[in-house]
Amino acid sequence: MTAAMSRRSGSTSPDPGTPPDRCSAPASTAPAAPLSYDAAHHRWNGYCTAAGLDLDIHQLRHTHATELINSGVSIEVVRRRLGHASTETTQIYTLLADKVADDEIRAARRRQVLSR
Repeated sequence: MTAAMSRRSGSTSPDPGTPPDRCSAPASTAPAAPLSYDAAHHRWNGYCTAAGLDLDIHQLRHTHATELINSGVSIEVVRRRLGHASTETTQIYTLLADKVADDEIRAARRRQVLSR
């Protein structure tokens, strides 16, 4: 606890029975580092427990990749975003919606007809 925090709270040590209040922590001037997988997993589990949900963080990753693909983001961009070495790995995570696939096929056919 910093001296400024001690002066505000009137205490020199936090109550051991009270979880830290992250919202009232002093702002840091250092750039934020990415969360480790373990830290993200721990936070996700806490959010799901509080919401009464049983969702694994890997499902969130899978959904994110699927939504990116269904929004028209290229598989290469999604591959890089997920940190995969190959697009084959990324394709396992993606479930292209039928409508998106149909629209893409129609657009390719239109381009082919126009190029003749």
